[in-house]
Amino acid sequence: MKSSITAFLLLVFPTVMFSQVITEVLCDNFDTLTPGNTLTSESNIWETWSGGIGTSEDPMLSSTQYVSLPNSVYVMSNGATNGPVDFVLPFPSVYTSGKYEFSMMMYVTQGNGAYFNCGGGWKSGGVDYDYGSEIYFNTDTTGSVVRGGITEFMFTYQKDVWMEVKAQIDLGGSQFELIIDGDTLGSHFYNAAFGVVDIFAAAYTDTSRQVNGVAEFYIDNVCLKELSPEPTGISEIEDLNFFVYPTVNDGTFSVQIMHPAATGTTVYLSDVSGKLLVEKRMNSGLSNFVLSNLDPGVYFITLFNGKQRTSQKILIY
Repeated sequence: MKSSITAFLLLVFPTVMFSQVITEVLCDNFDTLTPGNTLTSESNIWETWSGGIGTSEDPMLSSTQYVSLPNSVYVMSNGATNGPVDFVLPFPSVYTSGKYEFSMMMYVTQGNGAYFNCGGGWKSGGVDYDYGSEIYFNTDTTGSVVRGGITEFMFTYQKDVWMEVKAQIDLGGSQFELIIDGDTLGSHFYNAAFGVVDIFAAAYTDTSRQVNGVAEFYIDNVCLKELSPEPTGISEIEDLNFFVYPTVNDGTFSVQIMHPAATGTTVYLSDVSGKLLVEKRMNSGLSNFVLSNLDPGVYFITLFNGKQRTSQKILIY
């Protein structure tokens, strides 16, 4: 059974999971910071657009909404005008080759909007700033991705829920992709470098971008990852004792590895269509899962340590 399940996964996931190695470059969940304070007064990896600390451009840390306990970052405009909150995450390098993914959880409140952009590089004050791709979440639940003032594609999204937003940029292939909750919403030609993300309290009422709306949103679990081609010689983990128990469960189960190389192994949970639902890195031989939001059905647990993989089927009722 193990080999047949693995063959199915290889067929379904060649570009989703196993054709690349994922390396975390820079991540922040804000959970060690103090709610009520401004972001750049507590974190040295973020900057405001103008470089000041604790200014009107500096967003607030909040415990009102969050994905991981206890904090997120709260962004709100001054009425139906853009700003003043405007802050950036400069990357360790300005990347001109390779493939990268910027991801964050976003919560846009009902009737309001949000905005961020992927830029080519960063100098304080936005000197010589190159807007690679601009992502608008309008107040009417529509959205658009803009490059050089031209709308490349449009999309829709939900309000008052946390959504996983990913911007994947393939610098070698000159392509930008927007992915929300696992669904690719569109792509366009991308010819800038990638060295910063700017998050701005800006919103429009619709995709025409003619009338300003109010921006109000939260962000959490921000991460930049490098997506590298998978090395050759990937093989099954023949000597890894891998247990999921119980295999028939209500979404609460444990994964245990009886193997010296358990630390650093990543666990993936996917549905039968091949959609990746959960990704979790194991820091010990035992990892517990409580997934109350999954529909009943068959799912696949896959372990991958960068060179080897193995899989098992579970049933959630």
